[in-house]
Amino acid sequence: MQTKYESNNAAVYHLAEGKQQTIDRIELNQKDAVIENKELFGEICHVYEGKVKIVYKDGEAEKEAILSEGDSISNFGQNIMKISSNSDVPAKIISVSRIIPEKTKTALFVETKKTENKPSFIRRKADRAKFETPETGETVFEMIGRGDDAGNSDDLSVALAVFPAGIGNRSPEHRHPVAGECAAINNLPYEESYIILQGEGEMRLGDTEPFKVKAGDVVIIPPGENHQVINQSNEVDLLVDAGSQPGFHYLAKLDPKPRANASLKSK
Repeated sequence: MQTKYESNNAAVYHLAEGKQQTIDRIELNQKDAVIENKELFGEICHVYEGKVKIVYKDGEAEKEAILSEGDSISNFGQNIMKISSNSDVPAKIISVSRIIPEKTKTALFVETKKTENKPSFIRRKADRAKFETPETGETVFEMIGRGDDAGNSDDLSVALAVFPAGIGNRSPEHRHPVAGECAAINNLPYEESYIILQGEGEMRLGDTEPFKVKAGDVVIIPPGENHQVINQSNEVDLLVDAGSQPGFHYLAKLDPKPRANASLKSK
């Protein structure tokens, strides 16, 4: 973990970087903690602990919003100006951004340019889309994604996956499309990131041996790799922040069985 910024009871830590996205954690440890460098804020910011005040641009106007645990804000136009703590309780934010090389002349690059011009979108915890897989115990809450009611992001989706306390509660084993497999995401490959927010689990990824994951760990999942995470605690929910590009979670709105189309193996 690399420190990107640290001052006045605030810090930004670089957690991981894949080929398509980068993941940071923003921490505000006291009520007077503040960060005003807009270059430190990712394209989607999700509050997973505490409460923060965000100052952002809406056209020419400057606005403020209070975000609590479970709330999210999109920042594709680099509209966020300042983030500060709003209580004595420490606040933590997961910040996700895409990596798009300038030389990449694809449909995804074109859509990225369109997304970057959009105003900030705030999605409250109560308004998140909810997808359930009862046979495995998984519930997924999409925080920011595609569609006018979800932030209208063309190429990035961030969701919270919840696996209730109980050894064996898990995600179905599945993979995300490789190049040419899915017209809904421009037939492009994409990776996914898992940030373990709470609990302990077992991660299965491709042909590698299963390995343990715990709060604070980050896993980058390459396009086309089968993957699955399994709760390993009978006392604590396993919480996973999942970022994908473009929005795989959005496919659930287009197709009633999106995971079956993604080579699901429910184990």
